[in-house]
Amino acid sequence: MLAALKAAGDILDPDELPDPLEFLPPLEGYSADLFRPNPTRAELFKGLTFVFLDEGQYNSLATPIIAGMGKAVIFDPDGKKVDDLVKYAGTKTQVILVRRNLEGGDKLCIDASKRYKA
Repeated sequence: MLAALKAAGDILDPDELPDPLEFLPPLEGYSADLFRPNPTRAELFKGLTFVFLDEGQYNSLATPIIAGMGKAVIFDPDGKKVDDLVKYAGTKTQVILVRRNLEGGDKLCIDASKRYKA
């Protein structure tokens, strides 16, 4: 944030900015240090492609995936078969299929993940 403000010509003293760690939700036994910047996480998703079958999930998760050097893509499942999804995923690097329905009803994604060969 500081770099963006400086680039925009807004001069701020970093010592005057609030500490974001003071605004964390209850952590239930976890250290606040887990939320500090960690250079080893900068490329956390490098080489991974996340295939979303739901635009809402894509919209909420694409930014952190891209920030971690991963790729996020949407596959429109309407009218598609398992073979279509497997073929699509096969054109990507290491793939993670993101299920639309955590209750187990996302048959297209589940069946494709069983058939996909990396």
